[in-house]
Amino acid sequence: MPAMDTCDTAPDLSSGWEEAPLPDSPELTELLDWLFPERTRKEDKQRAGVRTDGIVVVHHGRIVLERYGPGWDADRRHLAWSMSKTFTLATAGIAVREGLLSLDDTPCDHGVSASGPGCDVPLRDWLSMSSGLAWRETYEGSSPTTSSVLAMLYGEEGADMASFVASHPGQEPPGTTWRYSSGDTNVAAAMVGHALAPAHGDHWPWEVLFEPIGMSSAVWERDPSGTYVGSSYVWATPRDFARFGELLLHDGCAGGERLLPEGFLDWATEVTDGLKNKPLDRDPGDVQGRQIWLNRTVPEIGQIERPWPAAPEEAFAAQGHWKQAITVIPSMDLVIARLGDDRDGTYTQAELLSRLLPLLGAERVPYVRHPKPEPAPAGDAEPYGTPLLRLGSSFAAKEACSCVFVAGRDERSCAAWVKVQPAVAHFRVDEKHHRVIGHALGLARAEARWIDEQTGCQLVRE
Repeated sequence: MPAMDTCDTAPDLSSGWEEAPLPDSPELTELLDWLFPERTRKEDKQRAGVRTDGIVVVHHGRIVLERYGPGWDADRRHLAWSMSKTFTLATAGIAVREGLLSLDDTPCDHGVSASGPGCDVPLRDWLSMSSGLAWRETYEGSSPTTSSVLAMLYGEEGADMASFVASHPGQEPPGTTWRYSSGDTNVAAAMVGHALAPAHGDHWPWEVLFEPIGMSSAVWERDPSGTYVGSSYVWATPRDFARFGELLLHDGCAGGERLLPEGFLDWATEVTDGLKNKPLDRDPGDVQGRQIWLNRTVPEIGQIERPWPAAPEEAFAAQGHWKQAITVIPSMDLVIARLGDDRDGTYTQAELLSRLLPLLGAERVPYVRHPKPEPAPAGDAEPYGTPLLRLGSSFAAKEACSCVFVAGRDERSCAAWVKVQPAVAHFRVDEKHHRVIGHALGLARAEARWIDEQTGCQLVRE
């Protein structure tokens, strides 16, 4: 994406949106029927099929498509999951522009305590997911007690997430490999917070990012040490996620002001050397830059097709668990914020773009679903300190607390949201004290509390 020499033409993202709805057509009807299908009771219970919660499409600065699924509307916050990583990237860029942080700085330069090699890994490698530390990013379908990311998010290990991550043993030299790691992101988030908080206060994300682009609905949850959970826990409305996409579309400029350094997004949207050299635990077809997903080929590792064939190579996206995405296509002056709850592989980003882009004047590229190879097994790993049932009760408490008190959903909807297999974890809501108690088979108990409008919910870690 070419860097802008000036921010003079960058729009005021804090103002309201103009609307120019797409004209009715059979193709638009087919798209909406695919995004928002009627579901049987069994499909709903099993969280099966395409499950769009909301979509906002902004073309030439105007909303051309906006729709919401059952239980959702324009004012309800949605969890970004790993789209949060791109917010961490943006705040890192802001800290660099302000001269408070350098890509060569290390965690131990910025208040993160670490034993072992993590202390000396520079910020550029954390943002590139090339720290080289041993890490196991596994979710459903793998052993929960050996998952580094679940220990970080829901175990007692996560009281200080960045220090927990940075103290992992080294496995590869920094900068030489790529491994998807929410842990790497949270170390970067802690470094950014340490740099920005003295100048902007504890709620610095609002002053430096959310308020300048008009993200009035934003919530960014923190761990007990005060680190914003940069890997996973930004909440906002779909329109506000689209505002963030517009910031990226305009090279980090908003309202005539530059928030990100000139050229920073060029660097962020490069395929990293670690990915080209030695990708570890990579899902087939995925291509990532620095905390952002790319539509590039990577011939060095046999990636000869673009991940989203209907979109131009320059397209990039913030993406998250259960198929959240903010997609940016600069040549089309296009931002797509699509939030969902897709858990069975029915929905793909590639198919959305194949169906949507022709409605906006792009050449029609038929979608072809290729069978997805099974990823290589992650291998054996030592368990972390938090046992299985405690992880389950902590997950139920934390996610239900946020669902109820941040997203404002009812208890029944939140019970479906936190449902995982096997369904051993449950919760009860204490409205009076703004807390949720999670439990698993009556043998483990966890508590999460709503803190305030900006911080959202937080696990009570003993």
